Amino acid sequence: MDTGAPEHRYRVHARLAHTIIADGKHDQAFLARYCTDFEPFRKYVMGEADGVAKTAQWAAAICDVPAESITTLARRMAASRTMISVAWALQRGDHGEQPYWMGITLAACSDRSAPPAAVCAGVRPRGHRRRQRVAFSGPVLPQGRNSVRTAIPVARITDMLENPDGSYDFDGTVCTYPTFA
Repeated sequence: MDTGAPEHRYRVHARLAHTIIADGKHDQAFLARYCTDFEPFRKYVMGEADGVAKTAQWAAAICDVPAESITTLARRMAASRTMISVAWALQRGDHGEQPYWMGITLAACSDRSAPPAAVCAGVRPRGHRRRQRVAFSGPVLPQGRNSVRTAIPVARITDMLENPDGSYDFDGTVCTYPTFA
């Protein structure tokens, strides 16, 4: 696991792991048998690797979440079934892979004597073409109507900027990038 310079908003996750590990609520036998590289992660979180323990106070100072809230959440996660959700597209940012790795790591740290944790990436991703309408859309704000009718895959944005009016294959059809004024 890459533990170098994670973005500040993900550091609270390291603190959750710190509480679980410090309280002895991680399943050491499970981690030893089924996981790799837990020991370097543990040393990082506990501060043995860099001299900075990832405590609630450490995280609270960087992410605007009170230390008590972080500790309470970690202890609730260790004691009950927890779904750890991460959103899609974060991997496109600097250190964007870390929320996924941290979600998996937190779930792996779960005490196996308690109900296990689960990790879910994109509980209900938005923006899919031809998606079915559902009665309840989840925790989202009203978006209004998008007047743009051309769907461009995120992975193709650089191609579009470098090749306006170019064509590309998407969802079984040949499409054309828009022209910019």
